[in-house]
Amino acid sequence: MLPHLADVVIERVEQAAGGVRVWTRPRAESAACRACGGTSAKVHSRYERRLADAAIGGRPVQIRLRVRRFFCLSEGCQAVTFAEQVEGLTSPYARRTPLLRAMLEPPDAEPQRGQSPSDVDLTQVAADVAAQQAEERSLVIRTRERYAAVHALREQGKGIKTIMRELGLAKETVRRFARAGSVEELLAKPLAGRPSVLDAHKPYLHQRWNEGCHSASQLFREIREHGYAGSRATVADYVRPFRPLGAAPPAAPPPPKVRHIVGWLLRHPDSLDAEERVALKDVRARCPHLDALAGHVTAFAEMLTGRHGHRLDAWIAAAKADDLPDLHRFTTGLKRDHTAVRNGLTLPHSSGPVEGTVNKIKTIKRQMYGRANLDLLRKRVLLAA
Repeated sequence: MLPHLADVVIERVEQAAGGVRVWTRPRAESAACRACGGTSAKVHSRYERRLADAAIGGRPVQIRLRVRRFFCLSEGCQAVTFAEQVEGLTSPYARRTPLLRAMLEPPDAEPQRGQSPSDVDLTQVAADVAAQQAEERSLVIRTRERYAAVHALREQGKGIKTIMRELGLAKETVRRFARAGSVEELLAKPLAGRPSVLDAHKPYLHQRWNEGCHSASQLFREIREHGYAGSRATVADYVRPFRPLGAAPPAAPPPPKVRHIVGWLLRHPDSLDAEERVALKDVRARCPHLDALAGHVTAFAEMLTGRHGHRLDAWIAAAKADDLPDLHRFTTGLKRDHTAVRNGLTLPHSSGPVEGTVNKIKTIKRQMYGRANLDLLRKRVLLAA
C-alpha cells in the first residue's frame, strides 16, 4: 500500500488537527557511507527527521523518522561520520519525500528543439499544478490552525515547553508562532535577499541563460551535477523574470550569512581584516536597524572591558529609544539585577574563583557518588585545595 515505507518500521500513527503523523525507524542494521561506500554498523548518535509526505484522504502526512548517524570505519575516508538514508524515502537535507517532490515538481512544459507545443503533456502538467496548489492550501490551513492553537494556549498562561508537549511541535516552531503578530506574517513569502540554496549557482545560471540555454529543466540538470540540492521549481521561479527581458542581468552577490555578521559585530574591530571591515560597513549601510544594533554592541563592549559602570543607565536608555525588541528584552534583564550588573561593570572583583571552587567540589562529588561517605569526600576536597 505504501511501497516507499517498505524499508522502515512503523511504530505508531496519530491523527491530529494538523494532519497525520507517522513515527518510523529504519529496518537495516547498518548503512553505507556516501563518501567511500563502506558499510558501518557502529552508531555515533541518533536524531529525528521530519518529512512531509503525500496526503492521505486530503490530510497532510508528516513522517517522523528516527535516523542514526554512523562512524565511518574505512581508513582514509574524509567522512568521520555519516547519516543513513532510506531508499525511496529520504535524500540528504530534503524535508519532503521523493514521492511528494515528484508530485510538486511538474516536468518542464517548455518545448525543446524539434518539439512542438502540442507534444507537451498538458494534462499531466495541469495535474501536477493542481497537486501543488492542493499542497499549498493544506499548508495554509495547517499554519492557521497551529497559529490559533499556540495563541489559545498562550492566553491560558502556558509556557513554550508546555505548548511543545501538547501540540507535538519543535521549540523554535512554537516560539515563531507565538511571536508572530498575525497569521499573515507567517504565511508571507520569504523576503528578497534571504540566503537561498541557489545562491552559489546563480552566476552560472546567468551565464548559461545569456549563452542561449532557456530551459529550466536543462539548467536544473546542469547545476545538480555541480552540487545543487534544491528542486527544479526553485530554478524555474528564479529564471522566470529573465524571459521578458531576453537576457539575464548581472548576478547579485549573495548576502553574508548570519553567523558571519554576528562574528563581525562581537569581535574587536582591530581583529577584523580589510575584507571583513568592508563587508560589515556594507551591511550596516544597507540595514539601519543592524547599524543601530552594532553601535549599541560596541558601546556595551567598551563599557564591559573598560569597567565604565557609570555609563550603564545611559546605555539602557539609548537602547530602549531604538526600535530593537530583542535588545529591549536584554535591557529588561539588566534592570532586574541592576545593582549586581553595575558592580560587575565597575569593581575589579570577580566571582570566577568562587564558581571555580564550586565546580571543583561538584566534580569530586560526582566522581565518588555512591562509593564513599562524607568523611572521604571532605578529605579529598581539603587535600585538593
